[in-house]
Amino acid sequence: MRLLTKFNQFFGFTPTESKVVFFLVITFLVGGGVKLYRIYFPQNLSTRFDYSEADQEFAQRSKRIDSLETTSAGLRPLDQDRTASSRAAKRTSSPTAKTTKGIRPGTVINLNTASKEELMWLPGIGEAMAERILLHREENGKFKNVAELKSIKGIGEKKFEKIRPLVKVE
Repeated sequence: MRLLTKFNQFFGFTPTESKVVFFLVITFLVGGGVKLYRIYFPQNLSTRFDYSEADQEFAQRSKRIDSLETTSAGLRPLDQDRTASSRAAKRTSSPTAKTTKGIRPGTVINLNTASKEELMWLPGIGEAMAERILLHREENGKFKNVAELKSIKGIGEKKFEKIRPLVKVE
């Protein structure tokens, strides 16, 4: 205890401050010792962790998702096959270029035959909204006109105006 008192007097610390300083010094020394131990006695961690099985599963699931996203309706995944010209076309002032989020230019989705995944390519239409559209189609029969979309909860005038050039009813 005499050493602690001399330390406090020399640096002008209170007893609590000196305890904190000693704790920090001991923690620093232990951390330095652990670092030196790891430098002089390295462990080969690559043999302990084998991620090849998880990587294979990820690749399989990615392929499955990509195959679901590409459909016969002319849709394609968002990140697949983007060229500089398609990016430039999205920056134009054309309303179709601004509102599409994965639909090839000129593609129009038929509301009466579209799947949930196809509906989700439309701007502002997520999984829940696509399910509402499909439920409306089941309960009320085929859409007679595109304006019927406004009767679905969550599709207001603004969203409808974004979707209108991208959908049709046949």
